Amino acid sequence: MGASRSLIVRMVLRGAVLQLAAGLVPGIPASLFMGHLTTTILFHISANDPLVLAGASAVLAFCATVAALIPALRAASLDPVRALRTE
Repeated sequence: MGASRSLIVRMVLRGAVLQLAAGLVPGIPASLFMGHLTTTILFHISANDPLVLAGASAVLAFCATVAALIPALRAASLDPVRALRTE
């Protein structure tokens, strides 16, 4: 109630970024560990290729941002009085 559109979008995106960080922080070390364990089945590539790891993290971050931006913009465009009446 009374929040600006940009504040609503920022709040939703902040929650998405926190969830993304909560997944990437343990996920990156886990992928490095699992890459070390699977070196015997990898051919012609490094188990800890930083370019692949950075690319996968960037694609994940982009998809998470777009997935959060769509409902954030929808929530920002709602009329608060109308939303309260439907509740």
